[in-house]
Amino acid sequence: MSTDDGKPRGQRFTHVHVEPPSTRSDSARMRLRIYRLFKALSLEDAQYKVYDLLERELGVEVPVGGYGILYRRFFESVEINDVLDSITLIAKMLRQGNRLGRQAVEWQTGVERIFREESMQYVLDELGGVHLHVDTAFQRTINATIAGLGDSRFAGARDCFEQAIAALDSNPTSGKNAIRQVFGACEIVFKLLITKADKLTKDHVRRYLPTIVGSSLTYDDTARRSLYKCVNSFEQWVDAAHFYRHEQGEHDPVEPPIDVAILTVSQGASWLRWLAGLYLDSNQKSAELNSPSSSDQQ
Repeated sequence: MSTDDGKPRGQRFTHVHVEPPSTRSDSARMRLRIYRLFKALSLEDAQYKVYDLLERELGVEVPVGGYGILYRRFFESVEINDVLDSITLIAKMLRQGNRLGRQAVEWQTGVERIFREESMQYVLDELGGVHLHVDTAFQRTINATIAGLGDSRFAGARDCFEQAIAALDSNPTSGKNAIRQVFGACEIVFKLLITKADKLTKDHVRRYLPTIVGSSLTYDDTARRSLYKCVNSFEQWVDAAHFYRHEQGEHDPVEPPIDVAILTVSQGASWLRWLAGLYLDSNQKSAELNSPSSSDQQ
């Protein structure tokens, strides 16, 4: 319902007049609201069942005090991945048996509303699984990158990139695998572009890529100088992504925070599309130089 001047009636001030923040991976408000939603389910007879489920499946300690199980402390103190996993585990438990069917609907509907109102990076599927919410800008980047890898020579890179996106959408999310896969996609195209390079490293980028960039823009000094700076940025991205690659003999790195994974994959998608474009341009120029008409003109 709206007033005569078009303003909605009966709505909370923050839902009408406050610009929502950019999406977040964690929030104290979200954690508290999820705890309160859990408490409102009135699962007194299932408190220890939930306690056992969370410790057994997550491998984390659910604190207990003089007044019973301290679920508020659990939701406020565990890692965000454990909070998200607990949402799915509780949803699954609530769906078992007709008696708890109503609570399952209340739980999933409530969590969805909390995610939305707190501008979280997550969405819930129909079975209570938590997934990353891909915003419009990120989806455009994904679509543009996949379209840019349509050439059959990029089949391996496209497969790696699609696996990277699938890793972000998996439950639980694997940001580490997503970074590895998008790096692998970039490495495939980089080695197509620069046949002397056997792998994608910061040193190889610095050694070979400026020559490719310079030859692609001989007519535009400003763009060429700008792209040289972009090459420097690509070097740094390669270096950053290496932290999440599992080299033989080294410890497997821990999962990155969700926002770090999204940032790294998003940037990697842009670099991947750029490398593919450089490769296609360089091949077209080589073909033109080696064509019979070009030889006749010489």
